[in-house]
Amino acid sequence: MTSVPLTTPVRMGKATLTIAADDVTEPISGAEFTSTTPTPWKGIGGKVVGGDAEWTLTITAAQDTAPTGLLRYLLDNAGQQKAIVLTPLAGGPSITAEAALGVPSRIGGSMSSTGIEEFTSTCAVSGQPEFNDAP
Repeated sequence: MTSVPLTTPVRMGKATLTIAADDVTEPISGAEFTSTTPTPWKGIGGKVVGGDAEWTLTITAAQDTAPTGLLRYLLDNAGQQKAIVLTPLAGGPSITAEAALGVPSRIGGSMSSTGIEEFTSTCAVSGQPEFNDAP
């Protein structure tokens, strides 16, 4: 039996995120790749055909209404395919994916304890994310 050690646990405090050539790390408080697997098809004779995993990247960020802010960047580029690179640990492996950019989930909000409103944006990933180990 092989033992799988815990060697590099993820702490998102030193993470980075780029979309194409743009570093969008500063306004982001969360970035998460998530997969869903469709329900397999089952035939009456017992044959089962599995589905392929579908991936998304959900970005959580502070709302910034400036023309150069991420909120407007996502609105201006919604649906466009872009290369995305998430590096959860400084100096660690990165995770790359091609994804169609999603729109911000909301603009505005209500009084919050931090005074900074956030939005989420869900990007549809083409294929699946890939790890690229640091040199």
